[in-house]
Amino acid sequence: MTPSDTSALAKLDIERNASVHVLHPKQIAAFRGASSQRKDRLLALGDMYRKKKWLESVVEGPAELWIGLPRGFSYSTLEIGTESSLLFLFRNVLHYPAGMTMSTTWLPVRKALAAGDLMRVRFAGPGTIGLVSSGPLVEVELHPTEPAFVDVRSLVAFPKECSLRLAVYGNSLASQHMPYQWQMTGTGSALVQSCVPNARLEAETDHDSFFRRVLREIVPFGGVLFK
Repeated sequence: MTPSDTSALAKLDIERNASVHVLHPKQIAAFRGASSQRKDRLLALGDMYRKKKWLESVVEGPAELWIGLPRGFSYSTLEIGTESSLLFLFRNVLHYPAGMTMSTTWLPVRKALAAGDLMRVRFAGPGTIGLVSSGPLVEVELHPTEPAFVDVRSLVAFPKECSLRLAVYGNSLASQHMPYQWQMTGTGSALVQSCVPNARLEAETDHDSFFRRVLREIVPFGGVLFK
């Protein structure tokens, strides 16, 4: 399987005698191969998700597959070893190859409410999984005693053995206005998506762009002065 990335689509070239599990089938934008090479099935994700019908597509090679990315999102791949203990948000995983196994684990209710998701998934390798994230993924190395604070909206994956608790940091003004953070200690690395949603900043940026466009139109030489 050879993954590649474009601005809006992730393309997979699936080799003969190989197959790939796509966890978000509705994101499949295009497919080249025989109709019989795609088989959808229900995922068994535990009692908490029994009322939701989660589907996955299993696509056999040789085939080509194009997976659509949400606007502003990035696609990346990650090698998973046989001893990996990384726990991923289900929604961030696009695909994994046949031969790997996926298992689920559940967060305590309080942590799940803060994170906006009850479930994490773990993969047993070796193999390569495809990930989608809001902005590029970066690794944050963990330390056994010095905590790293990660915005709960940004954390994509973390080692199962790490210590993870909800916290805020900084002075009283900082802690009052920041979203919940994961205070993390341990070994290994966490995967963090680099673009944290900020509706206010986006609105201010849009307003600034509009204001500059107006100035370019009404001010002499505005096209030069207000680029």
